[in-house]
Amino acid sequence: MFSHSREPSSSTIQDSGGRLFRQPRLAFEGKNKQGQSHHDALAATLLLATLAACGGGAPDVTGRGEAFAGLVTAEEPRAAAVARDVLATGGNAADAAVALAFTLTVTYPVSAGLGGGGVCLVADPKNRKEVQSLEFLPRFPREPAGGEAVPALSRGLLALHARHGQTPWGSLVMPAEILARTGSVVSRALARALAAMENSAFENKGLRTLFAKPDGTWVGEGEGIVQPELAHTLAHLRLHGLFHEGEAARALATVTAGGGPPTVDDSRGDLRGDLPRWQAARAVPFGYAAAYFVPSPTGHEEMASTWAGFAANGFDDSSVTDRIHLAQAFRAVPKGHSTGFIVADHTGRTVACTLTLNDPVRGQKPVTGGATLRDMEPMLIVKRNVPEVVLAGTIAGGTGAVLLPLAAQLVFGTGSLDTILAAPRIDGGPDGVLVEKTAPARWVQEVRAHIPTAKPTPREVDTLGRVTLLWCPESLPPAPATCQIATDPRGHGLAMVVKKR
Repeated sequence: MFSHSREPSSSTIQDSGGRLFRQPRLAFEGKNKQGQSHHDALAATLLLATLAACGGGAPDVTGRGEAFAGLVTAEEPRAAAVARDVLATGGNAADAAVALAFTLTVTYPVSAGLGGGGVCLVADPKNRKEVQSLEFLPRFPREPAGGEAVPALSRGLLALHARHGQTPWGSLVMPAEILARTGSVVSRALARALAAMENSAFENKGLRTLFAKPDGTWVGEGEGIVQPELAHTLAHLRLHGLFHEGEAARALATVTAGGGPPTVDDSRGDLRGDLPRWQAARAVPFGYAAAYFVPSPTGHEEMASTWAGFAANGFDDSSVTDRIHLAQAFRAVPKGHSTGFIVADHTGRTVACTLTLNDPVRGQKPVTGGATLRDMEPMLIVKRNVPEVVLAGTIAGGTGAVLLPLAAQLVFGTGSLDTILAAPRIDGGPDGVLVEKTAPARWVQEVRAHIPTAKPTPREVDTLGRVTLLWCPESLPPAPATCQIATDPRGHGLAMVVKKR
């Protein structure tokens, strides 16, 4: 876990006692209280990440005044620090999100890669009418039926930058390129993710070549890795923007084929024809606000319908029965390899994304039928009368049965963000209901009483999901001092408040 007992840095502001600022939940009652060189930025990034890499992301609070630049939270600390530098030197939330995502392909390649893709929700204060959804998931090539996915990440990030970015594209790709070319240190987040995949990851030639030692063990936390092929690919992206045709496209298909022969063929237009999709996010109005979700191409809208139920009937965080029913609703949702992050800037523009490789072990497989989309949905809550963000959340390695109750406790209930994130969880899985081992014994008993089946249920597991959350009870941008930003204590990420330099 990342320790927040250190002295506050220029990006972290606390009160004199080191406590978190807490404000009453007034957001839904309509009551408001009334911007270095690349090498210097990289050095600062690596220094901060090294200091932070020894501990889990407790919530942080913002400062007041003109110095506030934004907030960032991600599952991998070096990527979060790169986004911090973009915000601190004048970039907006979309710029920081692009730089963060590219850095994840270097520092967290078990869940993010150029051969993968993702989904984002974007709240822009200049767009008072709607929150936008950007979907750039990896899909099957036109033929044959099967094989590797069509790489979608770079094109999706370019679409995000084209519509919302303001910092030159090349400067956002460069931090990731430098890390890949000169070497990056394996963070605790990456080391634990590799260890969790155990021997199965050795099936992937690319992962094995990059992260396996001669003795057959994985590289460990604090050890360095260099990725020259990835650096070369990122350099092309930095200089030319895209490479979805010709020799560059064939090189990309080879790099992202998981160590085997590429099945993506641009002679068929596989790369050129796979375009990101912008559309209005699925809105669920309640009170003076609305919750927003990624529209499902298959009509599976468990997230939106569940939140609509919370808004109509309330949410009792003490009811184990309600949690069991929610877990059952999400039990058919598959869980791919994904990672989430949130970036917000001082204007209130907020970007919440989840990126995926789907299956980094057996190759970067396509996301088919919108199914895996259902386990990686971000969410935003924005006021309806003014474009002000109240909450942003992402879930990785879990489902809406984990994320939605946490958001509901913040919006409709009581309790601090750190307490809510640390509490035990229930989720749905293909074998039934899953319960964290830290849960009270009565939870297991109640599951058995409510779901008498022949299968062993519930199954007790160490952890369920990794959540990132931003919570601004009096909304962003008018009241940044009410905001808290956090990563899940089950992971090893980093959450930061950023001040302008």
